Amino acid sequence: MGVKTAVEIDGGIDPLHDFRRSGSVAAAPHGVAAHGDALREYELTKGPYLLLPLLTAVAFILVLQTALADKGPPRTGWMKKFTVIENPYPASPVEVTDGSGRPIRLSQFAGRVVLVNFWATWCTPCVREMPGLDKLQERLGGPDFVVVAINEDRDGIEVAKPFLKKLKTPNLELYIDEGMKLMRALNVRGMPTSFLLNRSGEVVGKLEGIAEWSSTEAESLIRYYLKRSTSALGVGKIRFFLG
Repeated sequence: MGVKTAVEIDGGIDPLHDFRRSGSVAAAPHGVAAHGDALREYELTKGPYLLLPLLTAVAFILVLQTALADKGPPRTGWMKKFTVIENPYPASPVEVTDGSGRPIRLSQFAGRVVLVNFWATWCTPCVREMPGLDKLQERLGGPDFVVVAINEDRDGIEVAKPFLKKLKTPNLELYIDEGMKLMRALNVRGMPTSFLLNRSGEVVGKLEGIAEWSSTEAESLIRYYLKRSTSALGVGKIRFFLG
């Protein structure tokens, strides 16, 4: 029975060849070396993919923990009137112009959390907000966040540019919404009104009326969305890696 078993495993051993080697080391079945090489190649090329289920599970747990721990953005003090958009939607593609007259779309700020503020020189509450917006941009502005202050004056840049310079807000860029097209597209009912966009260019919240944007409450709100967006990007990278 022992000899029969060896032959069956080999799947075609030459009996004469096998008997010639009797009394010494048993013949190795044909193709074993090649099979071993193939196995090692499989382990080298496919081995890392065995980690994919584990990475998937870890990513899922991180997302779940974030969701369970998330109680929403801090809305205290000046941010009490901030309205969270439960179902974020893409910002309007309507163009505005920058201080040089070049067309700009909000989608061009994708990758950053964006605070879009609508203001006018004749709007007293708007003017009161500008220094705070300037300080917020100074503190948090950069590759992750930007304040986009959009002027709604009928005379546009001719009025807004010198006015903004007079206010001494060097950290704010000038944007003009000619004909109030973007303001209408976003259904702005009055000024000042501010919208918050996530890194994907979606509207996640808005605040109607005046706010002190240099306050700790405002900074905490922005940092909440900065952290939330960063976590989402991290999970996205894991998903991309997993394919």
